[in-house]
Amino acid sequence: MKIRYLISLNLILFALLHTFSANAQCELLNGSGNASSNPLWVSCSGGSYTLFIQSNSTFGAWTIDWGDGSTLQSGTELAPPAFISHTYAAAVANYDVIFTEVGTGCVVTGLVVMEEPVNASIQIPIGGVTQGCASITTYEFTNSSTDVSQNTTFTWDFGDGSPPQVYDHTNAGRTVQYTYPPEATNCIYQVTLSASNYCSFGTASIATFNPVQVFSKDEAAIQASDVLLCYPNTSVTFENVTNRNCTPQGNVFQRQELWNFGDHWGTGADSIIGWRPWPPASPITIDYPNIGRYNVMLIDSNFCGLDTTYLDIDIVNSSSSTITETACDSYTSPSGNFVWTSSNTYMDVIPNAVGCDSTITVNLTVNNSTSSTITETSCDNYTSPSGNFVWTNSNTYMDVIPNAVGCDSTITVNLTVNNSTSSTITEIACDSYTSPSGNFVWTSSNTHMDVVPNTAGCDSTITVDLTINSSTSSTITETVCDNYTSPSGNSTWTISGTYMDAIPNAMGCDSTITVNLTVNNSTSSAITEIACDSYTSPSGNFVWTSSNTYTDVIPNAIGCDSTITVNLTVNNSTSSTITETACDNYTSPSGNFTWTNSDTYTDVIPNSHGCDSLIAVVLTIQQSTSSTVTKMVGESYTSPSGNFIWTESGIYQDILSNSVGCDSVITVNLDIRTDLFLPTLFTPNGDQKNDAFIVRGNPDVEEINFTIFDRDGNKVFNTADWPQISAIGWDGTKGGKEQPSGTYVWVVKGLLADGTPLLINGKETGFIRLLR
Repeated sequence: MKIRYLISLNLILFALLHTFSANAQCELLNGSGNASSNPLWVSCSGGSYTLFIQSNSTFGAWTIDWGDGSTLQSGTELAPPAFISHTYAAAVANYDVIFTEVGTGCVVTGLVVMEEPVNASIQIPIGGVTQGCASITTYEFTNSSTDVSQNTTFTWDFGDGSPPQVYDHTNAGRTVQYTYPPEATNCIYQVTLSASNYCSFGTASIATFNPVQVFSKDEAAIQASDVLLCYPNTSVTFENVTNRNCTPQGNVFQRQELWNFGDHWGTGADSIIGWRPWPPASPITIDYPNIGRYNVMLIDSNFCGLDTTYLDIDIVNSSSSTITETACDSYTSPSGNFVWTSSNTYMDVIPNAVGCDSTITVNLTVNNSTSSTITETSCDNYTSPSGNFVWTNSNTYMDVIPNAVGCDSTITVNLTVNNSTSSTITEIACDSYTSPSGNFVWTSSNTHMDVVPNTAGCDSTITVDLTINSSTSSTITETVCDNYTSPSGNSTWTISGTYMDAIPNAMGCDSTITVNLTVNNSTSSAITEIACDSYTSPSGNFVWTSSNTYTDVIPNAIGCDSTITVNLTVNNSTSSTITETACDNYTSPSGNFTWTNSDTYTDVIPNSHGCDSLIAVVLTIQQSTSSTVTKMVGESYTSPSGNFIWTESGIYQDILSNSVGCDSVITVNLDIRTDLFLPTLFTPNGDQKNDAFIVRGNPDVEEINFTIFDRDGNKVFNTADWPQISAIGWDGTKGGKEQPSGTYVWVVKGLLADGTPLLINGKETGFIRLLR
């Protein structure tokens, strides 16, 4: 018979008898003696290096790849304080060390670094310069550092505040270029190279190069003795006052100057003094021939280039003019140098708009001021004749107004000022009030003003804060019980009627009141009441909690007191607590509630007096449970409760009590299979009872491969022969030798005739116990 399925014995036994743990975390001690999953070991001697592998934990079988091309090393165990050593030949190199614990698959990847501390060094290459110009010259610096390893990092700092440039180890032996920007104006700079690797241990090696001289173009400037001259003064002295860049730091090359003074010789062409060394022997003095503007140019030269500046020289004429002036008493000349007091024609000189003399002819007329005295008497204040002053005190004052010729007329004013007076009175009147002067009758509240003469003949102003209160009248309608006291308190009325009374109103004036009075009578009654716990009186003003006879007052139908005698019986409510346990839900004692959760609940039912009986229900709700099981058996299956025996495949339900005493509903998906059946125990002791481990059951087996292993994974029985297997079975021997008592593993692979996978007891693998 053809066998379709082959069984891997080792794989099945490994899955059944062992557990596998992969990718576990493991660590080795690094060069500092600390546990790490990625350890680092550094050798800085420059010679050979012996690496010691140690751990704080115990490893089983292991392998190590040392990363230097040597043979993979292995061992059975690594336990503290044992170690594994390996010697690397002298080199400048990095090695990846891979340690693997074979049983767990745990891997530690470490790094061995062999190098020496790097030594930073800078050199200027052949043809390189250390003196140049900002934004023009490209400076070159060669990285001549030694003991460079692949772990080395270089940092260049060119000293001008620009960001440092960082390179890896490949920068060693190379030349870097740098051009200083235009804003580099410090003249002298120092270049710094920092180098570090693992063996630097945080302290970089530093190399410096200085001085690096960085110059710039000069800023040309001209200083002239004058830029504006009045003809015939035409002489100007010029000096080169250029701001010369970095002269103290050595920028002294190509210091030259070139001048162009414009057409100062009057030939119609520029007058040029060609290039000459700076500084010259003396400043240059130019005598310009005529009035005009001359454009002067200076070109300054230094090592880094040329800079040009310009200056205009203006030579201008003087001017003259005539003015006519009229003044009072005196006139100050335009220059401020003269004061003239009589009419005449005068001469004066001032600078004109361009700074030259301007001669002014002044045709002057001088007019005279006048004076007078007046005496005045006034009330409170006096306005001066000019209208410019208001005087409030008696005194002698001076005022000025224009006279007939437009000059000052000074007036002396002998002034007497009498004062008006003022006062405030407060008045309260009923209906109306006559003012102090008698000129007014006021009928409303307000602040009023009145004026009467004072003793000096001036106004005496009286402010009257007046309050006018009005007399009032009103009619009131009153309904009372039994009797009524009048608003004034002077009368008591006991009969309905219309009455008159008078009282002061709120403002102190008469208030006449007409009283339309109705007098009603009070009443009384008695009631009998029965209540639970408490009773609220008819008025709502009292709550009574015990049986007794009480008195209360409420309004009667006509609004008077109705005195009620209450004969009261008070019965009490009751309370109790019960403890209940139910499955799924519980109906309250009153039947009004159904509770489904454990809690403390409150319910109310009537007690024997008809009052509330409050019941506290301490409730525990236990839950019914449900579950589903799938069973694959041969011939029949007994339900979990033992109440049913099912012999056909199907879905069944059974009910048990769960751990809290409620229903546990079990749904059984039942598959009755008559494929194959194996016992779980056999006794090959020759008593003709259970002497062989025999497969029984379905004859429709198409294919089978049945194997038995001992606990060490050794195959002790195998057959692919059906149906003989159902007859012969395993007799507990291997190669004619009896096997010991114990548990053995069986594995089956196969198909039924309908293509269904072959199962034994619903499984493809299981255990059999051999007992002798």
